[in-house]
Amino acid sequence: MDYIFINGKILTMTTGKQPEAVLVKGNKIHSLGSLHTLNKVATNPEIIDLHGNTLMPAMTDAHTHFVATAMHQMTLDVSGCQTEDEFYKRMVDYRDNQESMLKGLGAEASPATTAWVQGFGWQKGLVDKYQNINNRLIDKVFPDIPVSIASKDLHANLVNSKVLEIINNDCEILQYKQAPRYSDGFLGEHSWTLLSKYRPDLNKALQKQLINRLINQCAKYG
Repeated sequence: MDYIFINGKILTMTTGKQPEAVLVKGNKIHSLGSLHTLNKVATNPEIIDLHGNTLMPAMTDAHTHFVATAMHQMTLDVSGCQTEDEFYKRMVDYRDNQESMLKGLGAEASPATTAWVQGFGWQKGLVDKYQNINNRLIDKVFPDIPVSIASKDLHANLVNSKVLEIINNDCEILQYKQAPRYSDGFLGEHSWTLLSKYRPDLNKALQKQLINRLINQCAKYG
């Protein structure tokens, strides 16, 4: 089905004259121009009146970290935790259900998916209030696997003792330690990027699969 959109503010994301209409073929933008011209190109189009509303490309990224969000489908999410007990339970649930979660994403357990647990979502107010939220709490759930959990703003990391062992002699990372709480597993600004050299990478096929999955989820919202 072809669609022609008219009577709206059309954002082309480029400079130039405002087009009168947009032709969509096969769910893709085909061309811009006058209604008269696009009618000649279209096949039995449905004319959609925007009634003065704005039309813009669906995948305009307004600093959303889309790829990172796609990868988060496989990560330990502690966002929204309000207590130490909630934080602990979230980790236990992830550990106990990791295999079924991977299957649900169409992924198999492998060194790239299980050798290092990544997480995100804690907030400073939470860890300030509950001093037991630290590397030792993570060690109770994951004593043998490296775990790094980024703060909600991605400007700090909480890591377990296994990670501290791995980076013990890495001066590049240690300069970002958050003294005096480094011994508790807190690493500051830039540590997220620097830790990436130790974490195993997901293969390209799985990354693409996760991105496409998120695109389909977003498409449901129009």
